[in-house]
Amino acid sequence: MNLIKTLVVSIMLIGGVAMVQAQENDKAVDLNASVVKEKPYYAKYENPHFKKEELFARYLDFWVTQKFNYPKEALDKEIQGTVKVHYLVDRKGNFSVQNVEGEPILAAEGKKIFANFPQLVPAKDAKGNAIAVQGVYPIEFKMYIAK
Repeated sequence: MNLIKTLVVSIMLIGGVAMVQAQENDKAVDLNASVVKEKPYYAKYENPHFKKEELFARYLDFWVTQKFNYPKEALDKEIQGTVKVHYLVDRKGNFSVQNVEGEPILAAEGKKIFANFPQLVPAKDAKGNAIAVQGVYPIEFKMYIAK
């Protein structure tokens, strides 16, 4: 009976260690960390003027430029500011907004900008394994008054 208990406990411990290791492997690293050997990128966005490692940042800029909309309520109330969009690109290349910092009206728009963001080729480590990465994208909402 003690042998069975020992065996069951051993199996549970081994399973627990494997689960912790799996969770650690899913932890996102900073996009600019040294373990990131290849940044994520959108496969359909190719530009011969940019290096492959620049494509993700350039595509984010392109996406925000295309989707940017100054909220009418913020314009009416003359609200300006910078929001910080904290995002995650998981090991499958799914982009998701984790948090948005800033004035609530502008933060809501910052999150909305990234709705329907396309699937990416995930980041890779030195061994070529897909890894999850996280980053922050600042969006400045500023009004310019023509004189």
